[in-house]
Amino acid sequence: MKIQKLLQLLRDNAAQERKPLNLVRNEATPAEATLYVYDVIDPWWGVSALAVAEAPAGLDASTTLHVRINSPGGVVF
Repeated sequence: MKIQKLLQLLRDNAAQERKPLNLVRNEATPAEATLYVYDVIDPWWGVSALAVAEAPAGLDASTTLHVRINSPGGVVF
């Protein structure tokens, strides 16, 4: 039974739209936003540094930006 639940979870996750880079503004606290980076950090195989830099470009300078990264690695520069 546990294996079936795990397999169903894997199928559900695979069916979800993939968002390796996602900026979410906090509706309750407009002065806060969170940037999620969930992919390899690399311009050819994942999320590029340019995409990460452009994502919060529209935020006000006083906005507190929280960054959450879940990446197997990549190019730091």
